[in-house]
Amino acid sequence: MKDRSTEDNARSAATVLSGSSIVCRRSEPLAANVGGRTVLMSPSAGNYYDLDEIGSDIWERLAEPVRVSDLCQALAAAYDGEPLQIERDVLALLDDLAQQQLIVIQPQV
Repeated sequence: MKDRSTEDNARSAATVLSGSSIVCRRSEPLAANVGGRTVLMSPSAGNYYDLDEIGSDIWERLAEPVRVSDLCQALAAAYDGEPLQIERDVLALLDDLAQQQLIVIQPQV
């Protein structure tokens, strides 16, 4: 049975995610590079999360707090893609990571 308060907190955090949000990795997840992919594990939750090459790049960029809009701009400059699609994909990944409690979404100021 899931801890409802943890689930509600993750859902609440995900709802405030926007371009102006500041995000960074939590210190808890263990990360390992496996064949160009990053595998994350949350010891407290016992969950694994697999990131592809671009997801791994995003994970590396989350080592320090970063504004989501700045992250999206950096990725648009680094990868060939439509900026709006990159933003949608980044927000979806960050939402997943937040729900898995792998990142922190700092309050917007």
